[in-house]
Parts: sequence; C-alpha cells; structure tokens
Amino acid sequence: MTQVSQGERVRLRTGHWVLIRPLGREDGPALVTAVERLSTESRYRRFMSGAPGLSEDLVDYLINVDHYDHEALTAVSPETGDIVAVARFVRDRAHPATAEMALGVADGWQRRGLGALMLRRLAGCAAAVGIEDFTAEILAENRPMLTLVRRVGGAETTLDGLTVMARMPLANRLWEKPAAA
Repeated sequence: MTQVSQGERVRLRTGHWVLIRPLGREDGPALVTAVERLSTESRYRRFMSGAPGLSEDLVDYLINVDHYDHEALTAVSPETGDIVAVARFVRDRAHPATAEMALGVADGWQRRGLGALMLRRLAGCAAAVGIEDFTAEILAENRPMLTLVRRVGGAETTLDGLTVMARMPLANRLWEKPAAA
C-alpha cells in the first residue's frame, strides 16, 4: 500500500491543511456536491463539458476504483469535510505502462500548491503499480493546468486542435520535489 492508503494530513504552503486519501464508493454524494460547487469555467476545464452536474453512470465510474488500473485520490478539508480536490489515473489497456491522468481542484483551493501535491501523490501511486508515463488531454486555453503538468511532470505537449496532449514520464526527477512546494 502507498503512503496515502489510509490517509495523510498535509499542510499546504499557504498554511492550510488537507487530508489526502483514496477516493471510495462512500464518497459519491460528496463528489457530486464538489462538482456542483465548481464554477462553470472549472467544471468545463475538468470535464470539457459545461454540464452542471454528473450523471449517475459517471459518478459510479468515478468512485468505482480498483487502486491498480484505476486510482483516485481525494483531498478533503479537515474543517468542513468537503472534497476540495481529486486526482485520478486510468491505465491504458493497450499500453499498460501508461495511464491517463486527470485533476480537479475546487475554485477556492486553487493556487495553494494543492494541484502539485495531488499530482505528485498520484504519480507515486502510479509508479508503485508499474505505470511509467502519464498522459492527459488538456484544453489549450487551460493555462494553469498546462503550467502545472510542465512544471511538476516535465510534460511534453502537442497541440491537437482545441486540446493539448501531454505526456509526463514518471521517472522525471521533477516529481521528487517536496509535496507542499
């Protein structure tokens, strides 16, 4: 099991605390609430859709993780119990050493170092199960996410219409920087 398998309390560079732990089936209602609270822009950047909420099938998919081929970590505010970030990967069945990565951070928690922390923790979980590279499809206008994957993951990016395809080798030493940087 990884360091976050039971949950880990971490202090962000801003002094705020979060509990990082695996996302579980019991988190369905809290995940729905977290997505509903996102701004339209944040929801669009994460899901590439302006839909105000998640379908029941999508919620089931998002919380049904096996912690090997599909992992999801969540950051929870200790003060409110609210989900404030989710990072996940899904292994590519055709290329088992590669996984697609996704990350969402609540609007009020952005720019605190939480995205970098979640991405690094997720990379640790992925490496532990034999994943060597992350990929991500990111909207070309999503500058904060593009900056994050380049800075933390050393991403190589390719513009593909309205999206950017990013590839991040997990062996890159950038992943090893302190989590609360």
